[in-house]
Amino acid sequence: MIAPEITDHALLRWMERVHGVDVTTWRALMRAELEASMEAYDGREDLTVPGFVVCDQTVVTCVSADCRATRARGGKSAIRLPRTA
Repeated sequence: MIAPEITDHALLRWMERVHGVDVTTWRALMRAELEASMEAYDGREDLTVPGFVVCDQTVVTCVSADCRATRARGGKSAIRLPRTA
């Protein structure tokens, strides 16, 4: 039998519920970094640093410095906020 794929959601819940990873604290840290990035955002993308991809007021992913993706699912436009922290 071939094992099924594992979604990011399932992985996160496994880490949280089975291994005790404190997701609430990590979410607060991410929110603080996001807010700092929003305050510093001047409308330009900086592909030399990691960033938050925001679509419809929701962070849909975080990207590495070399990633050029700024589209959400369904081809929706998204903003890439350079991470400032």
